Amino acid sequence: VQESGSNDLFLFRYRGLAGLEPTDTLTLPQSVEAASFAWHLPTQQVAIAPRDQFRNIQIIRVDVLSGTMSFDQELLNTGNSDFASEAIYDTEWSPDARYLYISRHGGGSPDVATVSQYDFLDPAPVARPIFTNELHRSYDLTLAPNGSIYHLYQESAGGDFLLGRLTNPLDSIDSLVYMPAEFEARDFASRSFPLFSPAGAQDTLAVSISARDLCLGNDTKFFGNVSPKPDTYEWDFGDGSSSQEPAPVHTYSAA
Repeated sequence: VQESGSNDLFLFRYRGLAGLEPTDTLTLPQSVEAASFAWHLPTQQVAIAPRDQFRNIQIIRVDVLSGTMSFDQELLNTGNSDFASEAIYDTEWSPDARYLYISRHGGGSPDVATVSQYDFLDPAPVARPIFTNELHRSYDLTLAPNGSIYHLYQESAGGDFLLGRLTNPLDSIDSLVYMPAEFEARDFASRSFPLFSPAGAQDTLAVSISARDLCLGNDTKFFGNVSPKPDTYEWDFGDGSSSQEPAPVHTYSAA
């Protein structure tokens, strides 16, 4: 956590019923008030997104065994001129930590909201926007269990809060695929993704599949039993065909 109005970061270890135990304090070399933190467990790195304009992203390292922090680096030229509540709303790591994705909040023209990719292996790394279409506001980023990075945004002032998906965050910017307005352009009415399940939420996923009329040439009927109930379905029949129906029917032409 960060103390309001200072460059001091405080690290705590959760001790269950004993509560929080302070383990370390770190003073950032630059004046940065955090808008958000992005944690990458395998490399034990934290990206600190700055709230104020003209402030660069800071990277620190956390040793979870010893409970200590150390300053790693400042990502030069990642700050922007947005005059908004959060100049950089959020950041998110690629699974291998080669790339950092940056959600620029946007403050109106010419301060355009966008998502950029920062490549740590580039000899002269910069934050490169991943798409050219203008957004009104860019919000939270989160890496999902399926390996995609999901993104909340608004296309226009007062518009719906839409969900975009970066399908291949491990790839370089020239190969990235961004899918806007996922889940039928539903309004998610939120700027941030929840980090914890609500009380009483089901934490386990149960999936089973059954089929009828399995003989070659018959209309084979598939049934998916999934708990909790999913929002969408994706069937791959193994012969190049697919379906998004909850209980699809498919005819195989070859064994």
